[in-house]
Amino acid sequence: MDIRETEHQGRHALASADIPCGSVVAVDRPIASLLNPDDPSAVSNYCVHCLRRCLGSTCVPCPTCSVVAFCDRGCRDAAAKVHAVECEINLYQRRLAEKADSFRVFLTLKVMLQMDPETVKQGIKVLESRDDRFRRLFAMVTHNEVKGKEQRYKNLVLAHILLDQLKRSGYFGEDAQLTPEQELRSLEVTNRLLQIQDCNNHPILAMEDDTRSQVGLVKIGNGVYLAIASNFNHSCCPNTCRVNSGDATVLLATRNVRAGDEVCDIYSMHYSENTAADRRKWLSESFYFECRCRACEEDWPSYAGMEGRIGDAALMAELRKTEEALRVALRDGDVDAALRLHIKDLNVMEKARLREPHRIYTSLRNSMQFCMWRKYGKLK
Repeated sequence: MDIRETEHQGRHALASADIPCGSVVAVDRPIASLLNPDDPSAVSNYCVHCLRRCLGSTCVPCPTCSVVAFCDRGCRDAAAKVHAVECEINLYQRRLAEKADSFRVFLTLKVMLQMDPETVKQGIKVLESRDDRFRRLFAMVTHNEVKGKEQRYKNLVLAHILLDQLKRSGYFGEDAQLTPEQELRSLEVTNRLLQIQDCNNHPILAMEDDTRSQVGLVKIGNGVYLAIASNFNHSCCPNTCRVNSGDATVLLATRNVRAGDEVCDIYSMHYSENTAADRRKWLSESFYFECRCRACEEDWPSYAGMEGRIGDAALMAELRKTEEALRVALRDGDVDAALRLHIKDLNVMEKARLREPHRIYTSLRNSMQFCMWRKYGKLK
């Protein structure tokens, strides 16, 4: 892929060669992730470090608090420094009392815990010069120019609260006193991270239902992904889907992407789920941009208003034949075979020049995502 930047599209990814459907486009691990399940009682079901499900005898409790767990001793040891601060401020006790949306602000705190406190006190420019990860992080968009005063003031208040929590936790050292200049620089870092988080955090999902007939997905947290968030634009008619394995994200092609085409992620609702007006309103309020994808520009209908018929009898017969083989593969739990059959269906439809929006494309995407989650959702 080639990463380009234009005034209209910002940074975006173009396919430098054909990318076949089913290909792994990108794999990204977050600079920081926050365990934040919609159901607070599920906090101890997932590793607070890697966000994988905690299973039986390998599960290791935190030696200090009784709220979280680790999937094994390796994760417990790797998280020791960061989780010591979380324990000190009773972070996950708060999650039991607060809603997931309000708790999400602590993702900024998790990012700061990846930073050297002495460098934080020197401000953004020094952080950028010391670590390429932070240079890329602070290059992310904030859309501050279009945010209202209320949101900007809210972030500034939250920045003061989070910075106070870090000082109380001993992050800057026991009984450390920041000079006015250090306080200002640290506040600048905290506020900027909150601004970035507004537009660039991704939900982290997990497979809840382990039956062969369906994939039940639940939101278990949020993460900041430097590669995926920075380089892949949103489209309501995307050619990829995201699958989480713990806190890692795998971006997979769900269409055949031609060389020169943009490779697009999806931040929210697929075009089949809602009207263009409603999608644009939500994206504008949540991510501060107006969507100009093809589905929005051409005002494609949602699923109920789409064409569902296929007039080509030969095409219909071929799709039905593949559908029967697909049912057998799914019944037998052969995910690889099922994925190959989905790709075969897609190639047949594209060859026959069947165009979106169409119910069959939507159904195929949904079913293909089931296979992709089964195949990639439990990778180590």
